[in-house]
Amino acid sequence: PAIDVALKDHVQQADEFLGQILRRVGEKRGEMEALAGFPKHLMSDGIVAARDNSGPVYQKPHINFQLAHDEIRELLMGEQLYGDPGLAIRELYQNALDACRYREARLEYLRRGDGEMGRRGDGGMGRWGDREMGGWGDRETQRKFPYQDSAQWQGEIIFRQEKDQNGREYIECQDNGIGMDMEHLSKCFARAGRRFADLPEFIEEQAAWLKCDPPIKLYPNSQFGVGVLSYFMLADEIEVETCRLDHQGKPGEKLLVRIPGSSGLFRVQPLGIGSDSGTRIRLYLNRTHHEGQRISCIEILRQLLWIAEFPTEVRQGARREIWEVNQLKHPELPPHRCLPAGDNLWWVADEYHINEGCILSDGLHTEEKQSGVVVNLHQDYYPRLTVDRKEIVECDRQYIKDLLAQGSKFLQEWEFLTLSWLWKFSKKYPNVGLYIVQSILQQRPQLKLGEVGLRNVEISVLQVGCFEMDRWLLHFGSNIVIRMPWWIIPYRTALWGGYGLLKLSDACLGSIPPFMQPESCPVLDPIDAAIFNRNIGREKNLAPIVRSDDTISPAQIVFAAWYLNQPIHEIIHQLQRFAALGLELTPIDQNISDNLLVTEEDLIAFAEKIDRTEKEPWDKKYIPVGQLVLASARINEPIAQTLARYQQFAFLGLAIPEVEPKSLANLMATPEDVVIFSSELDGKYPYPDEEDNKLSLSHLVQAAQKLSEPISATWKRVERFIPLGIDLPKIDIEFWDNLSMSSEDLDAYEPFLNAIGHPKPDWNLAAALVFAATRLNKTVAQTFCQLQNFKELGLILPEIDLALLAKITITPEDATLLSKKLDEQAVYPSKHIAIAHMITAAAQLKETIEQVIQRLQRFECLGLEIPEIDEDLTALNEFIADNKNMIALSERLDGRYPLLEGEIHPARVVVAACELDEPVPVTLERMRRFAHLFEITVQE
Repeated sequence: PAIDVALKDHVQQADEFLGQILRRVGEKRGEMEALAGFPKHLMSDGIVAARDNSGPVYQKPHINFQLAHDEIRELLMGEQLYGDPGLAIRELYQNALDACRYREARLEYLRRGDGEMGRRGDGGMGRWGDREMGGWGDRETQRKFPYQDSAQWQGEIIFRQEKDQNGREYIECQDNGIGMDMEHLSKCFARAGRRFADLPEFIEEQAAWLKCDPPIKLYPNSQFGVGVLSYFMLADEIEVETCRLDHQGKPGEKLLVRIPGSSGLFRVQPLGIGSDSGTRIRLYLNRTHHEGQRISCIEILRQLLWIAEFPTEVRQGARREIWEVNQLKHPELPPHRCLPAGDNLWWVADEYHINEGCILSDGLHTEEKQSGVVVNLHQDYYPRLTVDRKEIVECDRQYIKDLLAQGSKFLQEWEFLTLSWLWKFSKKYPNVGLYIVQSILQQRPQLKLGEVGLRNVEISVLQVGCFEMDRWLLHFGSNIVIRMPWWIIPYRTALWGGYGLLKLSDACLGSIPPFMQPESCPVLDPIDAAIFNRNIGREKNLAPIVRSDDTISPAQIVFAAWYLNQPIHEIIHQLQRFAALGLELTPIDQNISDNLLVTEEDLIAFAEKIDRTEKEPWDKKYIPVGQLVLASARINEPIAQTLARYQQFAFLGLAIPEVEPKSLANLMATPEDVVIFSSELDGKYPYPDEEDNKLSLSHLVQAAQKLSEPISATWKRVERFIPLGIDLPKIDIEFWDNLSMSSEDLDAYEPFLNAIGHPKPDWNLAAALVFAATRLNKTVAQTFCQLQNFKELGLILPEIDLALLAKITITPEDATLLSKKLDEQAVYPSKHIAIAHMITAAAQLKETIEQVIQRLQRFECLGLEIPEIDEDLTALNEFIADNKNMIALSERLDGRYPLLEGEIHPARVVVAACELDEPVPVTLERMRRFAHLFEITVQE
């Protein structure tokens, strides 16, 4: 069928060309009479389907996908596709810009006619010399009919927002560009999806331009060819007045076109030969407001148009706005806050926390905001945009970085260059930020800080460096340990405390040990900030996030190597400077890392979640089966290949499933596998995500329901991954196929299902009962009775006197106490309650330790075991009542879960002291006093 259709299309095109030839024969033009014997028509009737024993091998007429004309036109004319009616004004400008560029290129070609092109017999225009304008390509013709405005023409674009004589409000755009004739109106303007750059005329004309020396290039702005229909988001009628510039540089016939939105039919009225080429498009508005705001051509263009390639003017009533050529017209900043740094780059002074910069596309605003700089991408570097033209899909990022580095020399004397400005800029461009710091140190070793309330404080860049995370330290508050690695907080605190910029007492600052003082620590730069930040490379202006422990994950190192374009061993070398401060690193073999090139597929493999074009690095030092399966599916490669990809990075301390390669032969992750191996059954985050690779029974049941298949079918899917170490529930799977549970019951009974699938002798029945009873809004006794139905599924329950259970009334505090993180989410896993958990619960619930013990004792009949506390309970309660103690012992310095564990580094003690604003010895004593109850060891 495909060959049949292709042959018929070919014959149809040949018939069209034959018709043009015969028309010229009839006009007796040139020497065309020799072709008079051609046939009148070419037809495809002789193309028929081959036959076999059963008849024709395919049926006719052919059926293929076609667009429903009216419905598609409605879509392209409406806000469903574009969202913002302001896009219609953007489209008006872009079409006018293309028209002016086109005329400029054609005139430039004509200007070279007596020189470069005059040496070619066809005037450089090939077949255009035979067109209806009459052999204009020779020099004699060019002298006889000189092109219009040969040296004086200057492109111009004018917008107007007025009312006509009938009181109808309109917005119109007028340009003096190339204009349109009937052919362009019918084949381009009126045809959705067709760009002028796709027309044979332009393609052939451009080919001639490119033969010039130097070549004449035109860079069309149009990407999709559907933007004209966006006019109808604002208009119910369109009026077009246009005149085409011919290939001699002369204006052709002037046309007036009226297009009602309801029918889309063009009413064309010839107006004779025009005095100049160009186009005026008037949109009669179908509305005056959008989302409560008046539609204002001036205001929309002020936000959209930052750099004009041709003089542009907007007239709206008594208001006038003018755009000068290639001058940045920032919608928010006055000119003196914008520093030109070449043709396509401007440094801009951000206001407070707002990012005033962005990447422009042909001078027009996009949603890719950035701090401190405006970059205009056009011509060879024009970006690929979304349909609504708001977001950049793809662009040459390396070109941008090179442009920034080249333009950094203009910053030497710029008054708005501050350390705060460098922080924000370097967050997105760390390599360029480092280059700027290094290049200006000789001339400007000191910079103003530039932070709100601290603008004029002079800071030594030689001493402080340029470390964006310092901003969070200057505004010290909660969660500082997730904004900056804890092992550098003491050093940075001492450094900035020396400038008197931290609200910390002299007693606190003076107690920071010598090895954490600035003179003993490395100067930090933008590369350090990028390596530490788990949001590295993300386009959104997100706050930095760092690990709260003493390591940098292998994935973080891989991400840093990719985004900073550095070898892995250089990233490791950068990190080794912090080993003395508490950072733990795996020693590496440089010979291995030197030969390892990080690819974009590696980045996908190490991403915990992929959000459009942005990736977040996997935060653990091992690769569980869930992560392996999702990575394999995202990259679309066999499991074995993804496993081999991870194995390349094992030298970073990455733990990977050990498996015999033969057992993974032909194993590919399917869409169903992606559902099963994601925590929310949506393909985003992996499951299982722990190193033991346990697949819980509750998750298996939920996955089967999501896939609308028996549990045994889902089980068989998972069985394929047993060689990777997946730990399946220990159940008779066939027995479970008839199980039917609502999502509410699945949620409530999750702990019991998991106890069936992976039985543990010390599992916490009490916590599971409270968990289920709370979600089902039932009593403990009622919930326990319902659990009897689970016995036949394999649940082992103790014999308990229901009268005892009937006396238990659970409260929200009980649910908090018996949850793993005191958040009423996951249950506390073991029936052996840790003392540290009891102390933390008492602090969070604002109860004494005796009250917590009494709460727990009510559940002893369910097997809960409460430890003996061999301490002075009065002293312990005093310790609990002082929130500073729990702050010092909590991982995030907030007095809540998670708590510190294991051996506590001295720097971690200093961090807590700074948070509490007290001398380090005082904090050290807090942490040591009951350290044995928290099972921690505090170093000297």
